[in-house]
Amino acid sequence: MPLEAILLETDSPFQKPFGYCEKLNTSHSLVQIANEIAALKGIKIEEMLNTTYENSVRFFGLGKDK
Repeated sequence: MPLEAILLETDSPFQKPFGYCEKLNTSHSLVQIANEIAALKGIKIEEMLNTTYENSVRFFGLGKDK
């Protein structure tokens, strides 16, 4: 899947990432997920976070005048 098609979100509180210590899956686990995807894609975490942020802005139409 191209990086430009990836969004990061948590919608499954009881399915936490492997090794995640918290009781529930929360937005705090997104850092671990982003790190894993960046490693798999061979890119820096900053590129992963910047691109997925831009993907979210584009997908949800944020920042557009209504």
